[in-house]
Amino acid sequence: IHDRLEQKYRLYDLAADPGERDDRAPGETAEEAREFAELKELLASELEEALRDAPAAQEQLELSPEAEQALRALGYVE
Repeated sequence: IHDRLEQKYRLYDLAADPGERDDRAPGETAEEAREFAELKELLASELEEALRDAPAAQEQLELSPEAEQALRALGYVE
């Protein structure tokens, strides 16, 4: 997970930790740290490509009051 506001990356083992309580970033061993670095690079590359290829996604969307309320309840909108 990349938190753009905090500029922080998080990594969870969803099989062992479906509640995302144990942040595994940046790894406890050298091998885990290397794997985290690789995943972080891959995620950054994928996000960059997605933003480049989807200019419409950067446009302001008009939300219905119901949709905005639902997103606000989930913490996606302030």
